[in-house]
Amino acid sequence: RTPRSHRARRTPRPWTQLLDNMDWPTFNGMLLLPDASPTKQFVTGEVFHVMTGMGFSLVYCLVIHPKLPLPNTAAGNMAKAFIFAAVLTLISGFWWVPQLFDAGVFGYTFFGFNGFVGNVLWHVVYAVHLGALYNPKD
Repeated sequence: RTPRSHRARRTPRPWTQLLDNMDWPTFNGMLLLPDASPTKQFVTGEVFHVMTGMGFSLVYCLVIHPKLPLPNTAAGNMAKAFIFAAVLTLISGFWWVPQLFDAGVFGYTFFGFNGFVGNVLWHVVYAVHLGALYNPKD
């Protein structure tokens, strides 16, 4: 039997630990700086990944959002963000990850099913933030 004090100190496993560590910053850094130290690869890859996300966000706000035929309401703008994120998810899963990382569709050969779940999950998180932060009204 576990002592009560020990049970009280145990913390539940965070949901993020249920997925494999999909270290996109390091993978991006390895592509950009193949001979650099792991720290430089991670930092460079993280900066690149964030800047890429910001660039895609600007493309969405300035080019894609105005062309999508949904109303500029809270629900319509969130739907537009989900459509855009779904396209990015498909591009990432079917072209970017297999082509650049040789990890199979959605990273399946490297990450297994968690690669698919993780890719979709983080693009959903991106869509929620994009739809919440860019929410123009008619």
